[in-house]
Amino acid sequence: MTKGVFISHNAEDDGQFAQQLAGDLQNLGLRAWITPNSIRRGESFPGAINRGLADSSYFLLVVTPAALGSRWVQLETDAAVELETRGRIQVIPLELRRSVMPPLLLTRQIVSFAAGYEHGFRELCKALEITDSMTEGWRRDGTPPELRTRSGSRGHAQDPFVEGALADLARAMAVARFLMIEVGEAPMSILSAVVENTTRLRIGVSVHPDSDLRMSSLLALLNKELAANPHGVSGIFAIQKGNEAEMLHINLTTAPSVM
Repeated sequence: MTKGVFISHNAEDDGQFAQQLAGDLQNLGLRAWITPNSIRRGESFPGAINRGLADSSYFLLVVTPAALGSRWVQLETDAAVELETRGRIQVIPLELRRSVMPPLLLTRQIVSFAAGYEHGFRELCKALEITDSMTEGWRRDGTPPELRTRSGSRGHAQDPFVEGALADLARAMAVARFLMIEVGEAPMSILSAVVENTTRLRIGVSVHPDSDLRMSSLLALLNKELAANPHGVSGIFAIQKGNEAEMLHINLTTAPSVM
């Protein structure tokens, strides 16, 4: 059975680190529960946390002053410690920045990222009992050697541009506390993901690695997507490799209906 990890963190201060960590662990075959990515549409925050804790074997607490001062992080940690006493989960603190560690955490194995992300990640893999063969080839920049296949609607599985754009967007949305959901293949849809804010405004994201695709053709695809609208979005933000300036011009002037 695939191991599950629950990553508890302060999204505003430590969101980028936590999102990178979740992505790297997922690329090694683990299931990572992390806000806001793992919250299902319409699911309550407490309900999502309870589900994540129940489905996880490890509770990874990103320790920073901001995290230790967060009410939600404290509630998650208290629940995880209680579950640990029942043998249902293992709590592993990840010291990202020097902090005054609570006494209960000092009795546990602490993984430090003070010497850098790569060193901390390798130590964490040991604590999670991930074998060296699973991490072989892991890049020194902290990213996995191969990108996982995703069920993209345009057949660009494992495309570095698509994966990189979605990863960057996910980190930014986590900091902004927006929910971002990668969408699977759907008939007549070119969306890669959907972003939703607290007012339930849904924006589609369409990533195109084909830099030779004409702007007129891309605009036609976006308008066709909005006409069918299988994901119920109010607008679409399109990202095309090498044409950021042109896309910005189209989005703001030529096509008011396309975000």
